[in-house]
Amino acid sequence: MKKLKLLAALFVVAFVFSACQNVESKKSIVTNFNADFTASNEKFKAEGSITAENGETELTFTSPETINGLKICNGGGEISLEIDNLVSTADEAYLPKDNLPQLIHSVATEVSGGREILYQKSDEFDTYILETSKGKCTYAVDKNGYITSAQINSKNFRIDFFNQLALSE
Repeated sequence: MKKLKLLAALFVVAFVFSACQNVESKKSIVTNFNADFTASNEKFKAEGSITAENGETELTFTSPETINGLKICNGGGEISLEIDNLVSTADEAYLPKDNLPQLIHSVATEVSGGREILYQKSDEFDTYILETSKGKCTYAVDKNGYITSAQINSKNFRIDFFNQLALSE
């Protein structure tokens, strides 16, 4: 009887140990950050900087020249636009849902929900898939937990982040 119990215990330990080795662990993804970005969809390409913090985003555009200096803040269902000391606000429900700032906001904020699925793992980058409010998003996370790029194919949208700095949580 002792041998049977010992054999059963060894089997359980071996099973647990092998299961632990096969689990793909997710990186801790930085969701509160400052970064520069380049973003594009089928109609528009832009560059600028972003601050994403606690579900809100602030975008400041540097390119194209026609919107250089435009700041868009998005959070809490309201969007504000500011340029040359002129500020305007609007309820996001009244704006087109697939505009470039809304797509950037979706990518930057919906990652924080922890619903992402690890798709591919490597030493340098992990690739995740997440169903966002704008469609299925595929994004890459570097070894430090920073999102380096994301795309929503159904919207023909891509964004690349660089010069990232984590903000305190």
